[in-house]
Amino acid sequence: MPVKSRRQWHSSTWSACSRRQTLPVRFAARSLSCRIAILLGQSSAGSLARVGTPVERLQAGLMTLAWGSDMIVDVHADMEALLHLYTSEISWPLFRPLAQRLDVPVVILANKSADRPFDEVHGEAWDTINAHLGEGAGRSGFRTAACTLELRGLSDVTPELAATDSRALCDFLLQSGASMGATQASADATAFVTTLDAVEAAISAITGVAIPLKPLGAKVDVGDVVARLYDPFEPDPGQCWQDVVTEMEGIIFARWHQRVIQAGMTVVKIAGSERKRSAERVLLRD
Repeated sequence: MPVKSRRQWHSSTWSACSRRQTLPVRFAARSLSCRIAILLGQSSAGSLARVGTPVERLQAGLMTLAWGSDMIVDVHADMEALLHLYTSEISWPLFRPLAQRLDVPVVILANKSADRPFDEVHGEAWDTINAHLGEGAGRSGFRTAACTLELRGLSDVTPELAATDSRALCDFLLQSGASMGATQASADATAFVTTLDAVEAAISAITGVAIPLKPLGAKVDVGDVVARLYDPFEPDPGQCWQDVVTEMEGIIFARWHQRVIQAGMTVVKIAGSERKRSAERVLLRD
């Protein structure tokens, strides 16, 4: 079904921006025009951080901190969800070790979404800069590798998860060269890797009560009923219930966390393997 954004349900954003220990050397090794682009970008974002609404100033402040980084991990929490990771096809090889260390079950690749999320903005900006600098196909231009890590759901907070997740993140930073120290061996985990245009967002047609029928991680087929919706405004008792039926086979990796839902909101998200729509079209729906 038509959808418009791959980002939704987020209440906050935490960004981990990684500059390698050898950044001064790497920075010096970059072309003069690339270094100027980094300095101008930081200056522009810093200026924007002093104007606008508090949210706009926060966004500009994050851009100032992140601009020119080798690697960015934008950490979110979904409503109710499995661990999952969004990144571009170009950046995915660099974040495969992170997915393995965290045992991420679902990875979603997209080079361009509809709502220009934080991780994609950096890659898109550097593609534009490199094009102007004549770098790219023939010459290797600088490009920030970025991803969005959905660290399960809002209520998934335990000492055990905090310990294992922080250890995995620290080991990834060590492995990538962003920090120094001894790292533990990486787990040989394999994620289900798909593309954003193979993701289905099952939408609520009514405002009412949503009753999920399938757990997170469940595999579903076309035509499966994954939830039921109760319409309290329907006068006919025989018409109060509606089924939410899947249009593709795949894995349920996220869902709305409350049992009260508004019309047009996403009930569940399903990651499939068959592309249903163009990546240039609008993709997920709020």
